[in-house]
This record gives sequence, C-alpha cells and structure tokens, in this order.
Amino acid sequence: MTAVAGSRVDAAVDGQTDRLFNTYIEMLRAQQATLLRNTVRTWVFVQQVDTHYEGMVDARRELFVKHGLEPKTHYIVSTGIEGRTARPESLVMLDAVADIGLAEEEIAYIDRLDHLNRTDEYGVTFERAVRVNYADRGHVYVAGTASIGPDGSVLHVGDITHQVERTVENISALLEASAASMSDVAAMIVYLRDIADADRVRAGLHTLCRDVPYTMIWAPVCRPTWLVEIEAIAIVSHDDSRWPRY
Repeated sequence: MTAVAGSRVDAAVDGQTDRLFNTYIEMLRAQQATLLRNTVRTWVFVQQVDTHYEGMVDARRELFVKHGLEPKTHYIVSTGIEGRTARPESLVMLDAVADIGLAEEEIAYIDRLDHLNRTDEYGVTFERAVRVNYADRGHVYVAGTASIGPDGSVLHVGDITHQVERTVENISALLEASAASMSDVAAMIVYLRDIADADRVRAGLHTLCRDVPYTMIWAPVCRPTWLVEIEAIAIVSHDDSRWPRY
C-alpha cells in the first residue's frame, strides 16, 4: 500500500504527518485491517530532514499512541530519510507494506540490545527489525540502520569507512537474532548523506558483503552525524503448514 499527502492546507510537517497516516489508516480500514495488526513496514520521506524530522517524529508518536502502538505492544519497522515529491509544499511522504491476513503468531519483532538500544529510549517510535513467517518462507525486514551503539550514540563520527562497518555489523546482529544471516539478504538500500562518499562505501560493502545486491542513493539520514544508513530484506526458508504460502 502507498499513500502520499502534503498540501497547502497542512502547511506544517506535524499536520501533514497526521493527515498522511490517517489517510493510510482509512485505506487499511477499508480492507478490515489496522495499523497495529497488519502494517509490517513503512518508509517516511521527509523534505529537508534536518529541519523537519523532529516534527514528523513527534506527530507520529502521538498518532501511534491513539492506535495502540507503544512500547508494551510494538511499533513498525521503518526508514525515515530525506525525500520529496514534485510538489514543494509536500513535506512528508509515506510508503507502507501491509499484510491483511497475518496472524499475530506469524510476526516476531527483533532487538539486539547488545548492539542497538530501543528507539523509544531516544524518543523515536519504530522497530529495528521484524520477521514475518509464511508456510514456505520467512521475510526479515530490517529498518534503516546506521552506526549506532547500544546506548543510542552515534559511533565513528566523521569516519565513513568505520560507519559502514558498524552499520553492517548491526544489520548482521539483527539478522542473527532473526535466525538469518547476510547470505539471506535479497536486497539492501544504501542511503548516503554525501554522494562523494560513494566509492568508499562501495569498497566497504565489497569487503563486508560482496554478494549482497544493493541500490545506493543520495538521501541524508535523520541525524547529521550519520553519514550512511542501510536497510535490508532477507528471505529464509521456513516450513510451517499453519500459515498460508507467500
């Protein structure tokens, strides 16, 4: 599912975020689905992310509480990144994946607290990773992940090579906790704050995970000191007749 919003009516990023998610929630409701039970993955693209990201995060947090998404339930795997539409007044855009037929037992939210802390500890509301099981496979969605430590701090500030290494280490840890590995990754998206770092990032990825396909794009990350962010999807074999095939 995809929803796009942002207009002169909602001039501020918080109003656009609220409108955007409510439009998406209505789309889900029309399919007898909900944000809490059926949404697996989101991407939130924020124009001028260094300026507007905090407003989007605050509005999303308030909306999530209204719909039952909080630390004692779960959030949604997400990437929040620089992006824009052809309309300059649109400050926020949302893409999402929902699975209408999911049973609660098919979904497992993944943490690796020895590598990355919970995002709600620093006021952001998304899950690091989720595994969704089907009869014939499991899909592991890894959120936009960066060079972050277990206390939420940015590691290797100003050092793109070591940020790539730590980012891949964090993704590998989340995959391991999902009973998967880098060899199961079907695709990655690599977001760069400065396109001039592309060659060094390619060199690092060639060393760390040379057989994993990826797309690299320019899109600043939500913290200025993060030079690179990577998201991934892995597909693993699974055999469980309780669930439908994918």
